[in-house]
Amino acid sequence: MSETSSKRSGKTTKSEPHARPMSKFAEYNQSSIKNSFPGDRYETPGSLRPSTLYLAMFKSRLYFFLRMFDIVRRGAKQAKKGGYDSSFFCLQSLDFVSAVEECGGRIILDGLENISSTPGPLVFISNHMSSLETVLLPSIILPRKDVAFVVKKSLADYPLFGSIIRSMKHIPLGRANPKEDLKAVTELGLNFLENGVSIVVFPQSTRNTEFIPEEFNTLGIKLAKKSGANAIPVALKTDFWGNGQVFKEFGPIRPENTVRIRFGRPFKVNGPGKDEHQHVIAFIS
Repeated sequence: MSETSSKRSGKTTKSEPHARPMSKFAEYNQSSIKNSFPGDRYETPGSLRPSTLYLAMFKSRLYFFLRMFDIVRRGAKQAKKGGYDSSFFCLQSLDFVSAVEECGGRIILDGLENISSTPGPLVFISNHMSSLETVLLPSIILPRKDVAFVVKKSLADYPLFGSIIRSMKHIPLGRANPKEDLKAVTELGLNFLENGVSIVVFPQSTRNTEFIPEEFNTLGIKLAKKSGANAIPVALKTDFWGNGQVFKEFGPIRPENTVRIRFGRPFKVNGPGKDEHQHVIAFIS
């Protein structure tokens, strides 16, 4: 973990070859995971200043991407040794928190008490604005709940990053066949939830800085209903890291855009789930 961080007080299926059974993942040990956000709310301290190196590089986004590459490189090395467990995953996520703040970005987290208020696993249903939420959420959720992410199947084939994806609990989606994706989320998601692992779902077809309710599907609601687990809405604004025109991961860095992540109250899905789906949309909007 960087210096800045230290300052803050399933069943496999044939159609999804990257999925791994629960027994193949490192055991979740909550007591070994550092909780850097122990209260109900977190806000980047006003006294925290941008990194000297970032300023020396004329506030270039290259600083952020060099930090990102170093984090991923170390993660891939740890994964290849078989030591990429939840504790290490959380520390890597905290390094991304530090990278944002080292670039002069501010982070505000609200509703953290709602993650712990309900026993058992949760289905987190969130909008998807950029790549940033996927690397920040683990440091927020893992100290409170074991968690798996629904991710693009192709990520497991990426150099360096692929070994990390294959080591963490995840549900891979191909996005070419919606029916197969629904089957994967249902089967693997239920398996994770039955084993006490929460699920993070981004029910959008792709990342978008604009929230479009019509493109927000009911996948998370359906999973919560079928499993009986509580759903929890997540509203986030992460356009600090913009989407690139050619490669989405290499978009602009905008320190003036505060990162905001807010967790709502958990709820059960009753009946068809239409009202609950609208509740999530209203929370995010």
